[in-house]
Amino acid sequence: YGLRLRHAVWHDDYSLWQDSSQKSPGNARAQMQFGIALMSRGKLQEARTQYNKTLALWPNYSYGHLNLAILEGAAGNPE
Repeated sequence: YGLRLRHAVWHDDYSLWQDSSQKSPGNARAQMQFGIALMSRGKLQEARTQYNKTLALWPNYSYGHLNLAILEGAAGNPE
């Protein structure tokens, strides 16, 4: 039964990282991975929020800055 419930929640990367980021708001990696999942679906504003949460938790996390820069470039904000 537990396995079926887990598969219902974690059936793709989006639902997996959404669940993880909600259950562990202090986990910067979960916040960043959910941002990546959001960005892959074209939800740029929501992804930006997740990346900002990542950087609030880990200000020197290079992948957080890199993903935020990629997002801003995709959104047409190259500066």
